Amino acid sequence: MSQKPRGSFPFKSFPTHEEFCAHCGHDLDRATTSGGLRPTPGSFSVCIACAHVAIFDDQLRRRETTAAEAKQLLANTELQQMLQLVREMIRARSH
Repeated sequence: MSQKPRGSFPFKSFPTHEEFCAHCGHDLDRATTSGGLRPTPGSFSVCIACAHVAIFDDQLRRRETTAAEAKQLLANTELQQMLQLVREMIRARSH
């Protein structure tokens, strides 16, 4: 039986409404999550092209964060780790 490498996360991708990033205009039509959990209303979404953060609304459409949400997200360790990973991926693609 094979084992997952230590420190790896099972990522799963789910289709979402086709939308465009409010910051860079990148086409967004999927959400990739760790742990295989589907995004739910209130989950954050990170643009894979620019690392802009949005929130899924009740219809699982992306919307801008409120000032209060933005403050909470700054303190969210999981989000900060995700942003770091996305920024590293963006930098690697641009070189």
